[in-house]
Amino acid sequence: MGFFLFAFVLPGDTFLEKLLKTSLWFGYLPIGILVYTFPHPAFDLLRYLFMLAGLAILGWNYFVRYRRTER
Repeated sequence: MGFFLFAFVLPGDTFLEKLLKTSLWFGYLPIGILVYTFPHPAFDLLRYLFMLAGLAILGWNYFVRYRRTER
């Protein structure tokens, strides 16, 4: 639920930010619900891969923002 709510405070300026917000709203929350309603290892793995990809996108996005403001 925290990542779903986190999507509301993320900026939506770039394509990656919009992709991350949309995927947190419409991807991560349903996968999280599936983990608890239909327990299967594939859903757990999908949820963790989704979280890892989201954190990587978030890190890359803020790295690019930092590099732009540095100049």
